[in-house]
Amino acid sequence: LNKLPAAERQQKLSDGAKQDREVSVYASFTEANNLGNAFRKQHPSVAVNIRRLGGGRLLDITLTEFRAGKHLVDVFIGGSTSGRPLVEAGTIARYLSPERAFLDAHFKDEKGYWTAFFSRHLVFAYNTTLVPAAKLPKTYFDLLDPWWKGKLAIDDHPGNWLAGMIKAYGKAKAAEMLRGLARQNPKIIRGRTLKVQLMAAGEFYAAVDQTEESVIEMKKKGAPVDYALLENTPVLTNPVLLAKNAPHPY
Repeated sequence: LNKLPAAERQQKLSDGAKQDREVSVYASFTEANNLGNAFRKQHPSVAVNIRRLGGGRLLDITLTEFRAGKHLVDVFIGGSTSGRPLVEAGTIARYLSPERAFLDAHFKDEKGYWTAFFSRHLVFAYNTTLVPAAKLPKTYFDLLDPWWKGKLAIDDHPGNWLAGMIKAYGKAKAAEMLRGLARQNPKIIRGRTLKVQLMAAGEFYAAVDQTEESVIEMKKKGAPVDYALLENTPVLTNPVLLAKNAPHPY
């Protein structure tokens, strides 16, 4: 495919996709269904089947299926918690799309196993009726103010956020900040969708490591939530990967 001229290559893909008739996607991000709807408009002859899972569950289910010889998925859209382990487990095929040439080196691996097609932030989110403007933090260290004690929440799997803090501040300073946050007695909640819902309901004032799309979705529904980009807000790149034994490869 990659040796063909661009127009001929695209035509071959489109013709093959019509024969495939469907695509199976495992995704770990909130906006997966919106992406699927946009794809359906461009390619109405291809059915899009999306299975939305958290990163850990996506990884566990995929590896279980792979080891059992069940090849049910074509495309993965995940984060670093699932993308790299899937590559290391041998479940991912190399795919050198010509579109990769337009992306910076930070958004793709050299061998073609993954390409990141969007980025997201792990933002500081807050309930707008509970947090006055004067109390909005500028940095994560501002959250060590006694006013925030008992008012914060954090995900039970904050690995990417923790990695961002270490990268931004260094291990010693990040550890100092994290110990201070622990003394604030934050609520530990599994899942960022649930966390923003509880925050909107007033269960706590703010979330330390929220994905911005989950906040935007709730805000559109009229919930009293918003977010702020603090100093050194972590930015994640989300890759798309092709399954090694994709049942609908085109």
